[in-house]
Amino acid sequence: FFFFFLRDNGLIVNDVPLQRLKPEARNSRSHSILDEPSGLHIPMDFSKPISFFPCRKPTRTEAQDDINNLHVVMTSSVPWEPYDAESSRVEQSLRRQHQGDTAPHRIFSLKSDPSYKSVCPTSLPISLGDRVEAILSGVKTDGKSYLLKPDQLARRWRISIECARRTLKKTTQRALRDWTNVTGSRRFRPTQLQLEYPRLRADVWADVKKGPCTSIEGNTHVAVYASACQWARGYALKKESDVSDSLKHLFRDVGFPRVLRPDDAESLTAGEFKRVANKAQVPIHPSEPYHPDQNLAEDCIREATRMYVRFMTSRGIPQGFWDRVFIYCLELRSHMVLGHSRQAGECGATCITGNTSDISHLADFAIYDWCWALSPTSSAQQNKQLCRWLGPSFDIGAELCYACVSARGKILHRSSVIPLTKEDRNSEDLKDLKKRFTEELHNRLANSNPITVDSEEYPSDYVADAKYIRPLDGEDAETPQFERYEDDEMLQFEEPPS
Repeated sequence: FFFFFLRDNGLIVNDVPLQRLKPEARNSRSHSILDEPSGLHIPMDFSKPISFFPCRKPTRTEAQDDINNLHVVMTSSVPWEPYDAESSRVEQSLRRQHQGDTAPHRIFSLKSDPSYKSVCPTSLPISLGDRVEAILSGVKTDGKSYLLKPDQLARRWRISIECARRTLKKTTQRALRDWTNVTGSRRFRPTQLQLEYPRLRADVWADVKKGPCTSIEGNTHVAVYASACQWARGYALKKESDVSDSLKHLFRDVGFPRVLRPDDAESLTAGEFKRVANKAQVPIHPSEPYHPDQNLAEDCIREATRMYVRFMTSRGIPQGFWDRVFIYCLELRSHMVLGHSRQAGECGATCITGNTSDISHLADFAIYDWCWALSPTSSAQQNKQLCRWLGPSFDIGAELCYACVSARGKILHRSSVIPLTKEDRNSEDLKDLKKRFTEELHNRLANSNPITVDSEEYPSDYVADAKYIRPLDGEDAETPQFERYEDDEMLQFEEPPS
């Protein structure tokens, strides 16, 4: 606006830099501020994209000395009105006078009004007529577009317009309704998915990993979602086309990411997957085709696969449990402080949610540990049963509900899971029991349909299960106490002598 002030007071402002002028058009008056009556000439410097000249505040002596110092009034005493409607009418009148055309000209602009959804560049010269040469030189927006206006919010909330304007600028209005064409003759759907879960301040990359075989639960793929802070979450899939269900689980468990960035696979960019993302108002920005290096989920899958191979090999885990082991590895990496530059000294789960993450569901057991699973009397399973620990249940039960596998290949979901005591681990009888358990489980996995052994409703063979069951005693039936909470200012808690 500074140049407008000067021109409005009669000064000449040549604001085009010398390097933007043709050689024959350059002279001493170019790129300068001129005042003809006083002979003032201020050459300007240029630092892209700003034209300027060095200046300072005058001293009191210089301001009062009219003999040795030239005083030029550069701004007008008339109040400046940048949004004067009269100036617009004068400009239009002068334009019609010089063009010899009295027809009104339509100049399209991007407004929040619904009638201006888009602007076609070819319509601008047409609207001005054949006598005027026009091109689209730029697009200007006047800020955020609101379905709800600041004055409407100010009236409804009884607040100032400035407060309403700031509120609309710093908040979202994803579920506001457009009442323009509503007649009130039809009921609304009671679903507002875009508001049900929190919004994450992070982009999430997506990919699908194909498993080495069909797992004991009938899964063939795992949908992997990862962020730049080394957080990742996996969801087992019966088939790749079910990936849209995993997106619903992601929204429910974590929230809505800022942007979804999958590869260019059709299952992740179209169909039901895209419909679910659009319903949640989560944009999909796929990576460039044939460039898997642009997808951070690929890096996460690579690192999780290395951990998965180490667990499968060192623990002797059958391949039928590959899906649960891989998802467990993703969960472990999400809760590790890896020293990554994007983690800022935190773990990925803390970075993605903003809350300090808890590892209680991962710290009591290692994957495929021996454990005792306690079942209620109403269950088809009995008493205290020897099992293998397969990680958190995730979608079943509470936070500390675990998935365990019995000798017959059944996946049991139990909160009452007890590790083996030192006496159990040193017992010769239990060592023989473990050996028979492993042989029967491997035979069961090799000779059974994976789908039939998954269900807990599958009839139990009490004779076969009896050798892996121990009766409950009063001491085992007690609920273990949670570890005492300690903060940085408390003294270390000392265990009483045993």
